[in-house]
Amino acid sequence: MDASVVALIANRLDSIDRSITEERRDSAESRRRVYEKLEEQGHDISVISSRVETLEKSINEMTPTVAEFVTYKTQVKVAGSLGSFLWKLGGYILAMASASTAAYVWLQGFFTTKP
Repeated sequence: MDASVVALIANRLDSIDRSITEERRDSAESRRRVYEKLEEQGHDISVISSRVETLEKSINEMTPTVAEFVTYKTQVKVAGSLGSFLWKLGGYILAMASASTAAYVWLQGFFTTKP
């Protein structure tokens, strides 16, 4: 073989070797970045898991409070209905007392009047 052909083949092999080395370096860098991202995501998942656990505890602590609120709401509703009923009853009693007094006064005036 001719020396120029051997040199051409050697240059071509060097070029291929550099290309493979560069691709290996790039892929190693790419894998490093992927591993870093995976570690970040693992940390984020850990933080989110902790926050969800705290939220669950908070919700479980609020459950009695919600039950108390429903109880109080029912009591207020009943108290409101009872109060309304008592106000109406008081109004009817006052109206009957006023009517009784008016009837008594009228009857007294009717019977004591001299014709």
